[in-house]
Amino acid sequence: FGGDLTLIENAEEMNELSSYLVKQGFGAADWFWTSGNDLVENHKFSSVSNGMPLPYTSWSAGQPDLPGVEHCVHLWFMEGAFRMNNRACTEKAFYICQRHIP
Repeated sequence: FGGDLTLIENAEEMNELSSYLVKQGFGAADWFWTSGNDLVENHKFSSVSNGMPLPYTSWSAGQPDLPGVEHCVHLWFMEGAFRMNNRACTEKAFYICQRHIP
């Protein structure tokens, strides 16, 4: 359908997405994959969608951690909002896609 895993580009998008997920009833038990990963180089996070460095990050405290083990970026509910965390890419989680409209 022409979509990609979401790429969060700024604080406004992060806050809107976090608020939306909370309003939909998602919380601490729910994780959501984004397009971020560091599969090319440890702790150099880029987007699987375009290969460019992530333009914005909102890591939860102490994250990212476990270089060489956790390579993919997901959102989880920490510190009162959804924040970014790195996780093993093989973990099960929901995903958030975005569609580019010309």
